[in-house]
Amino acid sequence: MDPRLQENGCGALRNLCADNDDFKIRTVAAGGAERACSALARHEDLRVRRQACSALMNMSSVGPERIEDCHDEILQADAVGRLCTAIEAHKKELTVVEPACAALRNLIAGAQVGETRGLTYKQILDEDLVKRLVQTIFLNLDHNLVQHHCLEALRHVCGWEKGALLLERNRGAQAVKRSMERDEQRKVHDPVIRERGCNILKGLALGTATGSRSILEDDRPDGLKRIKHAMESFRSLKEVQKSALEALMALAKGWPKEGAQRIKAVGCFKDILAAMSSHSQDLTLLVSACGVIRQLAVNGILIEEARPVLERYIRQFPEEVRLLVPAMHSLAEMVSLMEPTDADKSLAHDVSNSLVAHKRIALVQAAGLSILRGWAAVGGIGLFAATEARCVERARVAMLEHKEDEAVQGIACEVLRRVAASSTQMRDNIIEAGLYSFIMTAQETCRASPQVCRQSLQAASTLLGFMAPKGQGRQEERMRMMMQSAAKAKAAAGTPQRSGAIAFGKLVKETDMSQFATNVQDLLVLHKSSSLFVQDACHVLQSLAESSDEGCKAVQSIGVLPTILTVLKQHRRSEAANFFALRVIWSLLTNTTLIRHAIEAGLVELVFSCLTRFHGCPAVQSAALLLVSRTSLQNQDAKAMYIEANIIPLMRRLLEEDDEFLRGRCLGALANLASNNTKAVERMPDMEDAIVEMLCSGSDSEQLQCRCLQLLWALLRAARSKRQKPQAFCSSRLLDAVLDALAKHSKSENLQVQGMGFLWNLTALGQEQKRWVLEHDGLRLAVVALEAHADSRPVQHHGLELLRSLSCLGPEARKQVQNARAVDFAKTALVMRGDPRILCAATALLGNLACGDPAVKRQLFDQDIPKEILSGMEDYARDVGVQVVGAWALGNFVGVSRKRARQLYELGGKDRVFLAMSEYPLNDSMKMYGTAVVRRLELVQDLTLSADKMEEDDEEDANADKTTEGKSFAELDKEEQENAGSESESSEDPELQAKIQALAKQTGQGQGDTRSGVKLGSDDGD
Repeated sequence: MDPRLQENGCGALRNLCADNDDFKIRTVAAGGAERACSALARHEDLRVRRQACSALMNMSSVGPERIEDCHDEILQADAVGRLCTAIEAHKKELTVVEPACAALRNLIAGAQVGETRGLTYKQILDEDLVKRLVQTIFLNLDHNLVQHHCLEALRHVCGWEKGALLLERNRGAQAVKRSMERDEQRKVHDPVIRERGCNILKGLALGTATGSRSILEDDRPDGLKRIKHAMESFRSLKEVQKSALEALMALAKGWPKEGAQRIKAVGCFKDILAAMSSHSQDLTLLVSACGVIRQLAVNGILIEEARPVLERYIRQFPEEVRLLVPAMHSLAEMVSLMEPTDADKSLAHDVSNSLVAHKRIALVQAAGLSILRGWAAVGGIGLFAATEARCVERARVAMLEHKEDEAVQGIACEVLRRVAASSTQMRDNIIEAGLYSFIMTAQETCRASPQVCRQSLQAASTLLGFMAPKGQGRQEERMRMMMQSAAKAKAAAGTPQRSGAIAFGKLVKETDMSQFATNVQDLLVLHKSSSLFVQDACHVLQSLAESSDEGCKAVQSIGVLPTILTVLKQHRRSEAANFFALRVIWSLLTNTTLIRHAIEAGLVELVFSCLTRFHGCPAVQSAALLLVSRTSLQNQDAKAMYIEANIIPLMRRLLEEDDEFLRGRCLGALANLASNNTKAVERMPDMEDAIVEMLCSGSDSEQLQCRCLQLLWALLRAARSKRQKPQAFCSSRLLDAVLDALAKHSKSENLQVQGMGFLWNLTALGQEQKRWVLEHDGLRLAVVALEAHADSRPVQHHGLELLRSLSCLGPEARKQVQNARAVDFAKTALVMRGDPRILCAATALLGNLACGDPAVKRQLFDQDIPKEILSGMEDYARDVGVQVVGAWALGNFVGVSRKRARQLYELGGKDRVFLAMSEYPLNDSMKMYGTAVVRRLELVQDLTLSADKMEEDDEEDANADKTTEGKSFAELDKEEQENAGSESESSEDPELQAKIQALAKQTGQGQGDTRSGVKLGSDDGD
């Protein structure tokens, strides 16, 4: 077919469709689009294609309301493919490229408009179309008209998710930035290129998950600098300013923290403020600027100069809801990060007036309450400003007016929670105003919203007094118990209670905590897909369980552990959800039955997965290790499962982390696993050397050194159970490090407990270790610990046991221990009688000190210590250790002195020991030591001596004590039998001599049993 004829025909169609939409529609209906596309396909002649592209450009340029009458047939004629082919064939021919791009722009824009009306035009998008447009931008950077058409087409392409992905994949962002950069180099800038370029960057940032990051990371050219230059070059053009502001907001939202930081680094703040100043009456632009400021503040980046501007908007535009709402939201994000000032009081009145004026507009209520929430969260002057704004009343009205609005209900609950957490008086005032029922109603009316449910749960928990906000440490007060004690104190003093306190007490009394916990569990099942709700629900349950014994029982009674473990399977990657879940599980596992049920529900698998999955989150790993410590300590099955799951190598890897707190938790868990478990110890080869190196590394962390000592103690016990003496425990480097840690952290109860326990077990290894501790100031450190922690039972127990072990070294060591006021410490422990283990340790220490020293024996009787021991034996009649050690020590106290035997008899010693023997008739130690004491006391049962003879007898026994250290009663009585005719015994009654001889015969089987003060059985520190 003749090209000239085709050229003229397409030119006629172009002219026919130049202006009138009716002519365009009729031309298309008559087949004009099909003829133009056919000409493009059949002829490669430049003139034909120029006219055909121009004809298609004019045909497709109909108004939005008549798109479906025209574009359908153009697309059916394959106009997009023909136009792309023409562009590819004539890349550098502007007379073809320009109308072809314009036609594509019209078709893409029409397709997007049609989508809004429910029509389907997405098939217009394909890889080839986007690639041709991007390529055209790169090849025609110096031709503004081509740039206009292509950028407008790509702007519409970004309106589809598929289009944004195609554009990102085909270097669309680079093409747009290059186009904007080229325009910056011209003497006369083109605002259309800048505006459309900013729009495309916004579309890419919002349309793809990685759009913002790819735009910001690629600095060839830099996208932020292009936006900033556009704002600087066209201050007076609000369209450019608005597009640039929207692009900044999209970039900050698409890559939250890094995006905001880069916007700050480029210096866009002054451009944002300049745009707000230059177009102060354009509400649309001001709304976009407020959006940018808010998005930056959400990510912790403040434009402090913008705060007065936002406050002015709230005062000057109280009726412009469209601007008032974003200004309030931006200000709300800022006040939560800035230090409040006295000027906030005036602003508080303006916010309160706006809330009153627009009480029926939910958007204003949510925005205004957000500001009050920010002030309440800051506290101090901020809380005062929120109070000035009558925040409680404003929240009450908002919740009453907008019962179905989730945003209002959630933010109002948050305001009440923050205010209630500030002080007990504010909490009581909120309860007295009846807002607890509003909070629970919000939970019911907005039950489908996980956001409202979690906020209402937190608010209700705070009002009930068992939950403080995250970030305020542990609960500021155990409110339930505190309220009860305060009420009792006031009643005793005659002071009337505040009405708010009465309301709080009534609320706590009337609330069924089990039902409350059940409600939390139901919501947890309902919103199990929301990780935020899961973490906050677990936080509520944890706070309730840790608030009091009643709260813990309430949570335990609903059987929530299987529910938590099931829900967590959907949130394996959520750090916060796993952390609070682990914490609540730890709070609930208070007995072996619950631990067993948790293990059956999959607790061990959860702990192991948390340790492996959250490698970079020490908080979750520490919570998991805390669970390992508790469960392995109380349940041997759990310990076996951890060991079989091969958790020890994983924990050894955690010891290589830099986080000292995490390493301390890991050491504690390993110590509990190794305690009394040979399998665990077998899987810790060379662990002693690693821990010794860690302890000696020079770290001053109290917690880390404490856990090192705990694990070393456990490994030392395991070695002693196998009759081993590892060299690592005998090195002077380790022992110096232990004593150094005890000296540095003398006020740390936990470290002193572990350190004293380790030294106690260490001295049990042999005389060399005892001597080393004595020579290296260990005795002084033990005395310091006993003095500094007089109220700590573990410190008292381990310290007394260490002194007892040291006193076994010999007379000189006993003298040193005695000079260190050991008798005073032991007597105090006997008088307190708080723990049978402490009683045994104190009694054994005194028994050792009494060996071979009559002065000490007299001192003990003078201080009524035998009486205290007998009282302890009576109080702990069911404790065999107290009975055996008590009988043994009393025997040491008496020695061969008839006077002390008489004193012990008068104190009821015979009866007490006899009762102990009858209580434990099969205990060999009780039979041996008890029988010896009872028979000794029987010698003086019916004997009446004068005071002079008693004194003489005591002096004679004192001489005997010096030469009979560590001998049994039978040996002592044999010596008395051999010396019966001496001057000192000449005045004794023949009946007494006969009883002595009989006792010697009856107790002859114990002659080889020496008792030089060594504790009964092995010298074990367990």
